[in-house]
Amino acid sequence: MKHILLFILLILAFHTKAQETIRFTVSLAEETATEKIYDFIVDDFDDLIAWQLAMRFDTAGMRYLEIRNSVIEGMSSQNFFEADPGLIYSTWVDSDIVPNDYPNPVTAFQMVFELKTPGGSNLCFSLDSLDYEIVVGDGLQEHEVEQLVISDDCNSNYVIILNTPTAVVDANKPKQTIGQPYLSTDGLLSFTTGLDQILEINLFDVTGRSLTSISRNAYSQGRHSVESGMSLMEGVYFIQFRSKDGQQTTLGVMTF
Repeated sequence: MKHILLFILLILAFHTKAQETIRFTVSLAEETATEKIYDFIVDDFDDLIAWQLAMRFDTAGMRYLEIRNSVIEGMSSQNFFEADPGLIYSTWVDSDIVPNDYPNPVTAFQMVFELKTPGGSNLCFSLDSLDYEIVVGDGLQEHEVEQLVISDDCNSNYVIILNTPTAVVDANKPKQTIGQPYLSTDGLLSFTTGLDQILEINLFDVTGRSLTSISRNAYSQGRHSVESGMSLMEGVYFIQFRSKDGQQTTLGVMTF
């Protein structure tokens, strides 16, 4: 049995070093009577291997439809999942883990929304660094990206510091207590919790279809493994952890 997920690329890299700043921009490309279409533009991002990112919008104004015109190998609507209404996660890993070079800047793909009201709503990146994992490589080593600059309907050139111990933590935000998920094709799920807590665990495919739910159980601080009760095809999945007090963590994982 063999399994991999986005985060293991960061943890098990033979050597790790900081990479240059990269830039993500979502820019309105077209608005029709029924659709709002955004260009997703990437700059200063060479040798892409993997990513996880998150975006938000108001479901009262529009509904997420699909990804179009992708130029990134293997990137499609299958790599986007609406974890909660108005919260879109994207998790992608290059299938052969071979770096690809893209021109700078490049319109990587287009995000398409169905309008519910005229103008729809803003589309904005999450500002939480814990929602991001970005990996590039040079064919010999994997490098963890250190800094992300985002521009969208809410922010212009907003800097997010990734994976650095000196990053400022907002004391008003809930602590990230779930991490290091592993999911095998035979349905074994492993994860680490940073504190004692009661969790309900739900598994979704990349389309957002619910596959299975594991009833609430108490988990002590540390590493745990649970059986999902089902075999899985190779691909991308999302695991949703919901605590007793309603806090929720959704993580992307890839099995093959």
